[in-house]
Amino acid sequence: MLYALIMAGGTGTRLWPMSRKTMPKQCLALTGSDTLVQMAVERISGAVPPERTLVITNTVQIDVLRNQLPKLPPENIIAEPCARGSATCIGLGAIFIRKKAPDAAMIVLSADHVIAPIDRFIGCVKVAERVAVERKPLVVFGIRPAGPSPEFGYIHRGGRTSPGNAAPVYRVAEFKEKPDPATAKAFIDSGEYYWNSGMFVWTVRTILDAIGQYMPALRRALGAMSAAIGTDGQYETFAEQYEPLAGQTIDYGVMERAAAVEVVEADFDWDDVGTWPAVAKYHEADSDGNTITGEAELIGAKNCLIHAGPGHMIGAIGVEDLVIIQTPDATLVCHRSQAGKVRELGDKLKQQGKTAWL
Repeated sequence: MLYALIMAGGTGTRLWPMSRKTMPKQCLALTGSDTLVQMAVERISGAVPPERTLVITNTVQIDVLRNQLPKLPPENIIAEPCARGSATCIGLGAIFIRKKAPDAAMIVLSADHVIAPIDRFIGCVKVAERVAVERKPLVVFGIRPAGPSPEFGYIHRGGRTSPGNAAPVYRVAEFKEKPDPATAKAFIDSGEYYWNSGMFVWTVRTILDAIGQYMPALRRALGAMSAAIGTDGQYETFAEQYEPLAGQTIDYGVMERAAAVEVVEADFDWDDVGTWPAVAKYHEADSDGNTITGEAELIGAKNCLIHAGPGHMIGAIGVEDLVIIQTPDATLVCHRSQAGKVRELGDKLKQQGKTAWL
């Protein structure tokens, strides 16, 4: 039996100013009529029904997500008391699933990915589930790189382990951190590397055993939290156990240290929509390459991404390659090539105490 855990926290800085800590990008309809988290739940519904789908977020966003995901039981949308990295989030989801089905497998997804086509995604999910249940490794989805991007972590594949599956499965030889451009090109040229999607499949027992082996402090905290699930003191216990934990990703904490790790070659298109130019890909451009949502009038403008909020008009004259995003209380203007630095702008606002705009 397969359960789904969708990680839906985040601080809403990469797509500022539309994305905020109370309304991060997964809660926005950036690529169509549905929000990214709604798309994530609908996408996995072909393999996991709503009653077996859990969403973990934070206290600030929980009401928004419960409103956006009415098909999910309200108790399946769980708030962390504070952010302590993906390892803690995944461990929390695992102990909730263990209460329901201790022998279950679980898939870990992010709420802000865009994936298509869905049938190929579901096909890979089924392959990963079969591998995770039969051999008990930790399984990660590897994305065939579209190019030598330094923006992603990489997976170096080893020998093939399951030649009979619909999607190729390999032993993971090594995880590589975000490389410089030259190293990324060498990875691509070798044909042996994937982008690390941050999507995983394993049995509940396998991941909790791995956390116990490599992250004993987290395992002890999860033990205390597991005992508190469903009690009047559940949230207080969670807060007490979370506070002293060090924030750690599942990649650093477990995946890079574990021996039995396999990668399923993903046979689908994948995008984490991490910058404003990435959002532009999902909207039709005019003859000058401009992508516009809302009201805007342009003269001699080229290759610009423009969003105007309701009741607002943006005019742009003689500019090229700009990102202009207007909201009622904040406006972003940057060169398309610098859009990856929007998170740095959020960090600067935080450092200067201007948190009202975050």
